[in-house]
Amino acid sequence: MLNKELTILNGKWQIQGFDLDEGLAVRAFAPDFQPDNFVEATVPTTARNALLQHGKIDDPFFGFNSEASKWVEQKEWWFFKDFTLTKIKAGNDIIIRFEGITYRAEIWINGILASKIEGMFRTDEFNITNLLKSGINRLTVRCRAQENAHLDDRGSPLRGKIRTQGVVAQSSYRWNWCPHMVPVGIWQPVRILVRSRQFLKQIQIRTLSLKKDKEKSLFPKTANAKVELSWELTNKSDFPFEGYLKYIIKGKTFRQPNVAKGIIPFLVLAHTTKKITCRIRIPNARLWWCNGHGNAELHELATILTDPNSRVIEKRTIRFGIRTIAFEKNPYESKTLKVCGQSDRPWSNKGEMYPWTFVLNGQKIFIKGSNWVLLDILFRLDKKRYEKQLFPAYAGGLNFLRVWGGSLAETNEFYELCDRLGIMCWQEFWLACENYPAIDHDLFIRCVKDTVERLLNHPSLLFYSGGNEFEPDNPDNKVLVDKIAATVAKNDPDREFRHASPYKGDKHGGLLMTPTGTRNKYLDILPGDKRMVLFRSEVAVGRSPAMPSSLERFFSEKAKKPFNQKLWRHFFGIPAEFMAAAREYGVEDDFEKALLANHLNHIRISTYNMEYCRMQMFECSGNLSWQLNAPWPCLHREIIDCWGNPKPTFYRYINSSRPLALLLDFEKYLWNPGETFSPVIFLVNDGCPVKGLVAEIMIFDSQSILLHRENITNLAANQNSSLKIKDLRFKISEELSGKSLLIFASLFRQGKRIFDTWYWLAVSRTQEREKIPLDGTWQRKDGSEIQLPGNDLTLSDDGFETIVMKSADKDFEQTAEHYRKAKKTDDFPAYTRKFKVSANFANKVLEFFCLGFEASDEVFINGRKIGSHEFQPASVDIAAMACVPHGKNKAQIRISRQSEYAFFSDPVILPHLQPRYYDIPKNLINAEGWNEIAVKIKSNCQKTVSQSMVLRTATTKRERKNTAAYLLKGIYFKDMTTMPQAELRVTATSQSITVTNSSGQIAFLVLVEAVADTALEIFPLDDNAFCLLPGESKRLKLLHGGSLPRKGHLEISGWNIPSKRIKIK
Repeated sequence: MLNKELTILNGKWQIQGFDLDEGLAVRAFAPDFQPDNFVEATVPTTARNALLQHGKIDDPFFGFNSEASKWVEQKEWWFFKDFTLTKIKAGNDIIIRFEGITYRAEIWINGILASKIEGMFRTDEFNITNLLKSGINRLTVRCRAQENAHLDDRGSPLRGKIRTQGVVAQSSYRWNWCPHMVPVGIWQPVRILVRSRQFLKQIQIRTLSLKKDKEKSLFPKTANAKVELSWELTNKSDFPFEGYLKYIIKGKTFRQPNVAKGIIPFLVLAHTTKKITCRIRIPNARLWWCNGHGNAELHELATILTDPNSRVIEKRTIRFGIRTIAFEKNPYESKTLKVCGQSDRPWSNKGEMYPWTFVLNGQKIFIKGSNWVLLDILFRLDKKRYEKQLFPAYAGGLNFLRVWGGSLAETNEFYELCDRLGIMCWQEFWLACENYPAIDHDLFIRCVKDTVERLLNHPSLLFYSGGNEFEPDNPDNKVLVDKIAATVAKNDPDREFRHASPYKGDKHGGLLMTPTGTRNKYLDILPGDKRMVLFRSEVAVGRSPAMPSSLERFFSEKAKKPFNQKLWRHFFGIPAEFMAAAREYGVEDDFEKALLANHLNHIRISTYNMEYCRMQMFECSGNLSWQLNAPWPCLHREIIDCWGNPKPTFYRYINSSRPLALLLDFEKYLWNPGETFSPVIFLVNDGCPVKGLVAEIMIFDSQSILLHRENITNLAANQNSSLKIKDLRFKISEELSGKSLLIFASLFRQGKRIFDTWYWLAVSRTQEREKIPLDGTWQRKDGSEIQLPGNDLTLSDDGFETIVMKSADKDFEQTAEHYRKAKKTDDFPAYTRKFKVSANFANKVLEFFCLGFEASDEVFINGRKIGSHEFQPASVDIAAMACVPHGKNKAQIRISRQSEYAFFSDPVILPHLQPRYYDIPKNLINAEGWNEIAVKIKSNCQKTVSQSMVLRTATTKRERKNTAAYLLKGIYFKDMTTMPQAELRVTATSQSITVTNSSGQIAFLVLVEAVADTALEIFPLDDNAFCLLPGESKRLKLLHGGSLPRKGHLEISGWNIPSKRIKIK
C-alpha cells in the first residue's frame, strides 16, 4: 500500500519557554540546538499543562492559583521532537499534518522553515519530503498566543479587543464561569503520512431518503435506505490515473459483514481532482436513532483504491450512521410568538422564524438536553474525560447538546462518542457576545471549511450556527456570517446553517420562579402563557455549588468557615445569590445547610424550565439547560462538575426528562393560608403509546403528616404527547400558616411505580382575604391593551444598556443587561381598567393592595387619588447587602428597611419592595355599576408591574406590620429546618446500594456518594438527590455500569439526614 499514516507524533516532546523572539535569537530552530531548561510532555498538550505535570506551576484548579500563571501567555513556547522514518519508496511524498495548534506557529524540519500556521481550528498539511534526511530528523515548532492575549481580561481597556481579532476559543479569555487561561501549544495530533501522487482527498456518505414499513413501530430499527457515496480523488502526476475504487459497507455496532459492496472504475486526468459518486439502496438498513428512541446504529465504509493491476494504493475506513433530519414549523407558532413575554435581544426576532421542531427519521423528537462548553481549561481532551461528562448525559436520557460558540470546534473524540451514544448536536462557530469588525475573514472561513470537512460524516451533528448572543445582521458581522453560510452550503449541503443563537425563534435566559410569580433575568414578568417560547436553547438561570467531595478538591476547610466570599467569587459563585438562597431557609450561619439550600434553589429553576417546556410539547420544541459541564472547578450553572461528578440538579433535571412523566404546573412557591393550591397536572410521553396508568398525588407538611391524597386511574399517554389531566384543588388551611408543604407525584403501571417526582412550597403568615382580582387586561393612555402584571418597556434600537455593578470586593465586577430608559414623554404612564363590586363587599371598608411596585406609583379610583408611594432606591451595595447573614450587621439591615430595590438580573436578587396598602373611602365606590381604577408608574429604567394587584377587605395596622416584617425577613422555608431527622438503613455490595427509610419521617434530599479510599475518585450513581417516604427503599447502581470500588465507602447526607460514612463490602 502506497498511501498510509507512517506515524503519529503524539509521544514525548521537549518543551521550553523563551521571552518573545528570544528563541529566534538563540537559533532554537537549528537541528543541533539542545534545550537546557525543558520539560517533557506528551503531545497534544499546552504549555500550562506540561508545566503543571512537572510541578513548575501550582495547580490552577485550587485556591487562587489560576491567576498566577498568566506569564505563560507572555512567552513563546518551543516544542522539539526527534523522529526517524523508515526508507520511503522513491516518487512518494512525506506529508506532515497539524490538526490543531494555538495560536500562531512556525514549523522547522531540520532547521529549515517549512510552514507558518495561524488560527486554532484549521488543519494544515505540507510536503516535507525534501527537508528530511536519513537517520534522526528534528521537528521544531514555535507556538505563541495572540499578541497581548494576557491583557484581554476583566477590568482591562483591552477587554474583548484581542479575542475578537482571532479564531480562538473565546471563553479562554475569561467568561463568567471560567478564568482567563489562554492556551499555547499543540492541542491536537501531529501525523506523518506517506502519499503517492494519487490519493483519496475526501469521502462523504449522505442518507438521501428512508422508506419505512408502515406496520412497524414508531421508531423502527430498520428502513429501506437510499444512500449516496462520494469520493474525491486527486491526481498530482503528469499522467492520467485510472483504476478501481472498491467499497464495502458493514455493521460497526451490529453484526452484518456485507451490508453493501461495489467496484467503480475511474479515470482522473493529470493534475486534477475528480468527484466520483454512486447511489445505492440498502434494504432493511439499521437506523441511527437518538438517545431514548432506539439504538444509535453505526455502519463502517471501507474503501480500497487500486490501480488497473489491483495494486492497493490506499485504504480508508469511515464510520457513519443512516438517518435523516428535517425541521418543521411549530404547530402553533403564531400563537406562541403572540403570547411570548420574553423580550430579550429584540434583533433576534426579525423576519420569519426558523422551524424548531426536530424530525429524525420521519419522527418528531422533543429535545431534552444541555449546552456543552470547553471540556478542560488546560486542554486535556482525552477520551476518558469526555466519557466522564458524556456518559452521565446518555445514562440520564438526554438527547441533545448545543456546542456553544465561545468554545471549540469539538474534537473527533467528542463526536465519535456522541455518534455512539445517540446524542444529537449543533455546532456553533467561534463568535460570542461581541461584534467582530477586525477579524480576518479569510482565516475564519478557512477554519470553517476545515471543520465542516472534518465533521461531515458524523450522524450526531445536525446543523451549524454562527455563534452565541451576537447580532449576525450587524454591519460588523453580517459579511462574515454570510460567508460562513455560503461555505457550509458548499461543503455540507445536507446540514442547515443558522446565523446565531438566539435568532429567529429560540430564546436564552429561562424561567425563574419567585415567591410570588414567574419572571426571567431580562426583567420580564411571565404569568401563564407568557412563559411560552418556540425553543429554549439556553436556560442560564440559577447556580449551585459542587458536591461536598468535589469541594474538597479546591476549597480548604478554612475557606468554608467562615464563608470566604472572595474565593467563592474566584470560582464564579455569586455570594449574593448564595446567601439569598440560604436566607429563604434561615440557614445563612450553617454552611452545610446553606449548600443544600442552594442545591434546592438550582433544582427548582432547572426542573421548572424542562417541565414547562415538556407540558407545551411542540408548541415549545425543546429545552437546553446552561450548562452540562465546566472546564474547571466552578460554582456556576453546570450540572456536572469538571471531575465528572453530577450535582444534585443533574439528577432532578434528568428525572424531569424521563420519557414518561407526571408533572405539576404552578408559577410561584409562596402561598397564603386560605388560598387554593391549584397546579395543573400533566401526563407527558416522548415515546410510544402507554395505557393503564395510575397517577397519585400526595401532600405532606414538614412533619410528614399526610394532608391530601388523590389517585387518578385509567390514564393513557399517546405518542409524543402532553395531556392535561386536571387541576388539583387543595385549600390551604389557616393552621398551615408559616409551614412548608411537600408534594409527591407518582405514576404507576400494573401496580409498579414507574415515575416519581417531588415539589416543595412555603405557606406565608398572611391570611388570604376576600378580594377582587385586578390581574389581566388593562388599557394604556392611547387605548391599547396591556396584560398586568407585566412589562411596558420602550426600547432603544439595540434594546439594552450595560450597567456594571461592583461588589464589596473592588476587583470584582458583575455585568447585567438592563433596558434603556423610557422616553421622557412617557415617564409616567397610566393604566386603567373597569371593575364591579359584588354584594359581598357592600358596606365593607376596602383597600387596594399590592406587594409592591418596582417604581414610584400613584393609584386612583374613579378619578380620585387614594394613595401614592415614592420609590426609595437602596443606598447600599445590593450584592454586598445580600451577602450579610440576617441580623449580623444591624446598621446595614436598618438601612435596608428604609430602602427598596428592584429585581436584579445577574446575580438574581429578588426585589425588596414596600407593600402598598391604600384605603378606599366608602363613598368612592359605586356599588351598583362600573368603577375605574388607574395606576401610574414612574421609573427611570423600567415600567414594570411585577406583583398582583387586588381590592380586598381592609387589613388592620397590626396585620400590615406583621406582613411587612415577614416579607423583610424573607425566610419562607424556616419550617423545613424543623423537619424531624429520618434514619436511613444503607447496605452496599460491589454491584449495588440499597437505601431504606426505616423511620416514620420523610427523608428529604438524600445524597449518596460512592468514593474510593485510595484516591479521591467519585463513582456517580444512577440516581441521587431523591426523597424517600417512610418505609420506602431505593436501589442504586453505578451510572456507568460496573462495580463499586473494592476499597471504598459511601458518604450519606441530606436535608434531614444525619451524615454518615459506610464501608463498601
